[in-house]
Amino acid sequence: MNSKLIPIAYTVAVIAPNIALKAPVMKEIMQLLDDNDFEVFDRKDKTLKNEEILNMFYKHQEEEYFKDIDLPMKSGDSIVLLLINKTDVKIDPETREETKLEDPITRFKKLLGKLDPEEAKAEDENSLRAKYGVSLIPQGAGFWGSDNARAANKERDIFKFRIPEKVPEFKYDRFKVTLEDLFKFIYPPNLEHSDSTGRLDLFALYGPTVNHHSVDSCFSSGHSLAVAKARLRESIAEEESEEQKKMGQTTSSMA
Repeated sequence: MNSKLIPIAYTVAVIAPNIALKAPVMKEIMQLLDDNDFEVFDRKDKTLKNEEILNMFYKHQEEEYFKDIDLPMKSGDSIVLLLINKTDVKIDPETREETKLEDPITRFKKLLGKLDPEEAKAEDENSLRAKYGVSLIPQGAGFWGSDNARAANKERDIFKFRIPEKVPEFKYDRFKVTLEDLFKFIYPPNLEHSDSTGRLDLFALYGPTVNHHSVDSCFSSGHSLAVAKARLRESIAEEESEEQKKMGQTTSSMA
């Protein structure tokens, strides 16, 4: 994982072979996902291996109906999706009001509906299990979704999906500086003698530091430091020269 990137919330969805192999149905399902603001970050079409099935359905291994999960899931390719939210905020086209979306795990569980297709139909006839499920067992229900963030992480690892990440949003306000930002710049934690007075002068001359760009390290190492100090010396010399000129004019006028 790149430490400069921000992890994105995700859920793992498995679509069983009895549904995954029906192209027209899959087209409808993918459209439903898009309409509900899901984005497919990664996808694998594959026949699940025995260890993958055991890891996915470990809670059901001791049940008598486990064979009704195991064998059908090996009968053909399942579609495994790593889903993320397509957007963080949904805007109502009429009122223009913004609504923050829930995490993809919660939203996908709602879209799935109840495990029992009959219960799913009673609760929400547009849920995936209500529309496409045929029986109570997970394979017959047709779909599997992560229960929580820990389960999603485990399931992502089972299918060797990469971790979804994004570049942090960067908002720069040159007129807004926090004391924390200022002290980080004046007293970098990695420097014993930081020349705090010079840094404060530099800050006054050139304005706020930018955390995203890591100005601390930029000014405290190598060529950047030399350039910054040289420019600081030039600025101080210019100020002294101006002061001398003013003093000379004052002396001359008094004479």
